Amino acid sequence: MLVNISDAALHLGYSSRSTVSRLLRAGLLSHYERPGGIGRERLLETQPEGLPTLRERVQSVTQIRYDSPLWKREHQRSEPVELEQLGDEELAAFCDEHLNDEALAAAMAPITAWCDAQRSPSWEQVAEVANGYLDLSCWAAPPWSGEQWNTLAMVLELAQEAATDQ
Repeated sequence: MLVNISDAALHLGYSSRSTVSRLLRAGLLSHYERPGGIGRERLLETQPEGLPTLRERVQSVTQIRYDSPLWKREHQRSEPVELEQLGDEELAAFCDEHLNDEALAAAMAPITAWCDAQRSPSWEQVAEVANGYLDLSCWAAPPWSGEQWNTLAMVLELAQEAATDQ
């Protein structure tokens, strides 16, 4: 779904657009921007294919706050459960409902997706990209100068980023 910044803020539960605007300025939501806005309007995709949802992305780059609407679950209890007052069977049922493997997997899914996205590319891909950047005929065997090591470090960093994007 395409939304403008104000609608994105409402979608995320914010009362103003300042947080979404700040994240856009910082470049943290650049993969969610889409063309097609009228004038200076910026549009965001809430559920882009191949990426976490906009909500999950904003959650991953903002601080967890108990009073933030972004972090409230839609099916929260209206009244807190006093665990001390539950009997053994009731406590066991409560734990089975809230601490089971499915609940843990659902809670960890955004973190796992983010971790998977941060993984390094294979070194074979990095080597292929780096070799394309360097003219190997100009590079004699080591020892190299400080300037050559600096160039090599920059090429390696660029090759890792390019291989990750592939």
